[in-house]
Formats: sequence, C-alpha cells, structure tokens
Amino acid sequence: MRAYIDSIFIGLGIASFLLVLNAVNYFGGKTLLVILLMGVAQGLIVPAIYRERLGLPYLGKFLIHAGGSYLLVLISALLLQGIIPLLPMSISWLIVFSLVFLYFYRCNHRMARDINEKLKEMQK
Repeated sequence: MRAYIDSIFIGLGIASFLLVLNAVNYFGGKTLLVILLMGVAQGLIVPAIYRERLGLPYLGKFLIHAGGSYLLVLISALLLQGIIPLLPMSISWLIVFSLVFLYFYRCNHRMARDINEKLKEMQK
C-alpha cells in the first residue's frame, strides 16, 4: 500500500512540474515567479520551525507553521490578484495544508515506530 501512495505523490510531483512549465504560457512570468517564491518560502518554514531548537511544544510549532504558511498564501494571492475571494482561497489552503501535513506526520510516525522497534531489538 505504501508503494502505491508514494507512487501517487511522485506522479503528482511530475504533473505539478509539467503544470509549472505550462503556467508561463497561460499565466505569465510574474504569476509563476510569485508562486515559485511562495513555494521556496514554504519550504524554508519547515526546517526553521521543526529542526531548530525551539523550546515550544509540538502543537505550538504546528500553529506557527500553519499561521506562517497561511500568511504566505495570503501575501502571494494579494500580489497576484489584488482583492481575492478570501473564503474559497482559505478553504483550498486548509485542505492542501492538512493533506500535506498529515502525509508527512504519517511518514514521521512510521519512521519513529521503526526506530523504536530497532532500539528494542538492540536492548534484548
């Protein structure tokens, strides 16, 4: 089952890459640049929050991550469209953020379980 899920995400990544290539023709360079910069900023948020030695509980880190991510989406939407329909954009962001977060949470949970099992075997 895991192989199917991983394959789905690889397929989504390839499709997203093709979409980015086609976006220049349909949306223009400014839109593509803003979206790519937002993606880079989103990618920088994760290690800055979770891998640095912040003295916050996991829920606090998650809330900072969600707030920062939502703020980046708002800024990019305002740069691209001026006044935006806030409710549909917020719902879309919530769905995407939740799915991505749950996927990585599940992967990390599985990795932690595997590490704990190996540690238990080493102690025996």
